[in-house]
Amino acid sequence: MEPWDEERADLRAGIVASTLANCHRAEGIDPFTPLDFMPLAERDQPESEAIDPNQAIRALIDQAALKGIQPNGQSGETHG
Repeated sequence: MEPWDEERADLRAGIVASTLANCHRAEGIDPFTPLDFMPLAERDQPESEAIDPNQAIRALIDQAALKGIQPNGQSGETHG
């Protein structure tokens, strides 16, 4: 096993997570990067500037609610 396998797996997951977060981020919010979703990765920026993952998730949930999407994935609309 190569020592960087888990780092590469984390990067792939970070790419997917940042892509989804950027698709749903609020106007005026800086774009997310894969590193924002890699808590064990070394960072060049001070921790005070790092994005809190819980804050990012809350922002996504808030944006979904504005679009009528419930946390369980169901829309707030009724059909029938």
